Amino acid sequence: MDGGITDHSASFRVGSSFLLPQLIRSLGHSPEAVFEAAGVDLALYDHPENRIAVEDLGKLFACSSQATGRPDIGLLIAEDFRPLGLGLVGVLASEGPDVRTALNNLVRLLQHNTLAGYPTVSVSGRTAACGFDLRHSDFAGANFILDGAIGIIFHLMQWLCGPFWSPEEVHLSRRTPTNPRPFQDFFGAPIRFSATEDAVLFSADWLASPVVREEHRRKSNSPEIAAAPFSEFVRRQVAIGLGFGPMDAQIIAKELGMSRRHLFRRLAVEGTTCQEVIDDVKFSRARHLLEAGDAPIADIAFALGYPDQSSFTRAFTRWSGAPPSAWRKRNWPKSP
Repeated sequence: MDGGITDHSASFRVGSSFLLPQLIRSLGHSPEAVFEAAGVDLALYDHPENRIAVEDLGKLFACSSQATGRPDIGLLIAEDFRPLGLGLVGVLASEGPDVRTALNNLVRLLQHNTLAGYPTVSVSGRTAACGFDLRHSDFAGANFILDGAIGIIFHLMQWLCGPFWSPEEVHLSRRTPTNPRPFQDFFGAPIRFSATEDAVLFSADWLASPVVREEHRRKSNSPEIAAAPFSEFVRRQVAIGLGFGPMDAQIIAKELGMSRRHLFRRLAVEGTTCQEVIDDVKFSRARHLLEAGDAPIADIAFALGYPDQSSFTRAFTRWSGAPPSAWRKRNWPKSP
């Protein structure tokens, strides 16, 4: 998860993982060697406001995990999270006054923050879910970034709600690690690996609770939040609603408060269509779920909003040139 507010490229603010060099050293390894292996300039971590490309961050996490033997490297980075680690976005989101408002602030502000990924908040019955999704996640180390993002969300909820808050369940799209104990110890809650989402689930009653700590306020000289391309707002709307029902231009236009015709015109200016955006979100998420975990293809189809597995198979084959089962076999990772 990220906290910068002015760069719209597929990158994250370094502050979200700022302690990585120190962590690598504390585990008995050379940060210089790890960064060199990942092809990342260590000088990026001289200042938390610097930006790192999302794929470079994935390589860095993957190399760090390999060097230290810690598959939970993303969670270790999130261990000392504080809202200020997200920069201005963290400060503004933590202003509340209640948990629902704070989380909505987080989602709203990060819509303007980066094209790399975004948080989601949803409620189903008595259960709320706060998750994180990467815009594209079929690259080395994506699982570690998602682990860290969910770890940050976990600690953000603790910070907002106080010591009595705890999750009901945690969902991670990664495969079950050889030793799941560090993950279980971190969250202190049941974990569902190979899930079709990356999210922290908790009682929806907490959404109405007042924010426990409101220590930080926006400074008068804080930079303004710039606007992302319109297609990114559409993309995020698709990602947020994915799996909760039908997804088409009429529904998206309604959620964005505009006519379908106006939606089409705005997207045409950027050289794309609503269906292309929907397909791109679904294809990206499908590739991640197929490669990251062992979720059955039928479950993935359902999570992406398809009525049955065969409909998903036809769509995925059209996108990739191969059915999902064959694509998964071809792209099976060589290491967990």
